[in-house]
Amino acid sequence: MKSNSLTKDFLLLLAGFTGMIGFGLNWHMAIAAWLTPLFLLAFIRSTKVWGFLLFFLSSVVAGSISRTCFVMNGMLSEHIANGLFFGVGYTVPYLIDRLLYRKQRGFYTTLIFPAAFVAIEYLVALILGTWGSVAHTQYNLLPFMQIISVTGLFGLTFLVSWFGAVINWVFENREHQVVIRRGMWIYAIVFLLVFLFGDIRLSFFSPQAETVKVAAITGDTDIQKVMKDESETFQQYKKQGNFDIPDRIFSNNQHIENMLDRTRQATNAGAKIIAWNEISLILNRHQVESLLSQVKSIALARKVYILTAFLEQSSPSSAKPFNNKSVLIQPDGQVGWEYLKSALHPTAEAPIINPGNFRIPTVITQYGRLGNVICYDMEFPRFIRQAGKQNVDIMLVPSFDWPGITPLHAEMASFEAIQNGFSLLRPNGQGLSAAFDYQGRVLAQMNTLTTDSKIMYADLPIKSATTISLSWVTYWFFYQSSICFLYWALP
Repeated sequence: MKSNSLTKDFLLLLAGFTGMIGFGLNWHMAIAAWLTPLFLLAFIRSTKVWGFLLFFLSSVVAGSISRTCFVMNGMLSEHIANGLFFGVGYTVPYLIDRLLYRKQRGFYTTLIFPAAFVAIEYLVALILGTWGSVAHTQYNLLPFMQIISVTGLFGLTFLVSWFGAVINWVFENREHQVVIRRGMWIYAIVFLLVFLFGDIRLSFFSPQAETVKVAAITGDTDIQKVMKDESETFQQYKKQGNFDIPDRIFSNNQHIENMLDRTRQATNAGAKIIAWNEISLILNRHQVESLLSQVKSIALARKVYILTAFLEQSSPSSAKPFNNKSVLIQPDGQVGWEYLKSALHPTAEAPIINPGNFRIPTVITQYGRLGNVICYDMEFPRFIRQAGKQNVDIMLVPSFDWPGITPLHAEMASFEAIQNGFSLLRPNGQGLSAAFDYQGRVLAQMNTLTTDSKIMYADLPIKSATTISLSWVTYWFFYQSSICFLYWALP
């Protein structure tokens, strides 16, 4: 009997380990996110201390393989750090469930695990953003994705995580048919209501507003190659702070002229809003002044909005040598805003780039209210919620990815479009350029890794959708879930 029990435990852990790998950043399988907690909860509730230690080790290994293997561009230290971070984080909800869950209790005990999972995802999002969120695995399942317009990202995480807890509860209480039928009906009704809400929203509240033609333009600058070729120089910046930048790092005249030519080409094709990818150019102070002067001339002559995005040499008084910047030029030739990227990668960007102020710039136009953030900014829901509160209609998000996070990173951005009710244009320097409406539908996409094309066109709705204010719903959901499982589960 003991041998059979060990075999069962081993198979449960193996299935769960495989599932953890299956819904990480490298392999994004929706079904794995639903089934993995089913196996791991069954394992963790029956195992001893040695089993929990084995489970923890499996989580670290699975985190290293699925969440960093292809994503971190070969940086071993970050592979290990991310594996440990996600391994520990993924273990905590199971530990909480093991400590608080009691068999033969009511259906409310199924809330312990998903509430703990939501709490951990929420805390991780405050530190690193929403990378690794269970909700992102449900991309392309548009009816389920619509629920985040009400609950935010964590509502979808809760629904998916709850499934495994419910199935385990049903199995443990299988002798009490009346009780388990009631519990199964509760989950089934919630599941169906979520699906029905999404289906109704997609069918009857799809974008009906007028559209505007937009263009996403990709530059020739590869910032990753520049940093690799100039690794010694960038290491000096990290150690010594701001000092002179050698001319060889800045973009040459041909790269600048290419961006201007592509912008003119987009205006000739009828685009009224044009956005460049993140760090489409690397410019010194003189180049910035010259470039913006030429862009203003194009905008004024063609009566278009142009969002430039580049890495610029900062002022001598700045603490760090670069600004990751975007500048909106309006049809009257005036500057609509200047924005500095606020959420910086902790190892690649933060040591050499001056951070922004976490305020989303907006401007009202004949094509709706425009807003702007840059790439990694989109992973912080509390920050992006500013756009929802300001009723931004079209969000412009210059980005720069790499093969390991393509197309995942672009797909993640679509969840924020649903959550905040705006349409999204995301030009990408190396990865998937994409345009989404506020229901997460792909309106256009172009993989810059597999095509020589440098311009993507799309027609975006100019009217946003109303979503419930997450300033109170999300936080109520998070705190009340946490309080409920502590109140109900503690003896």
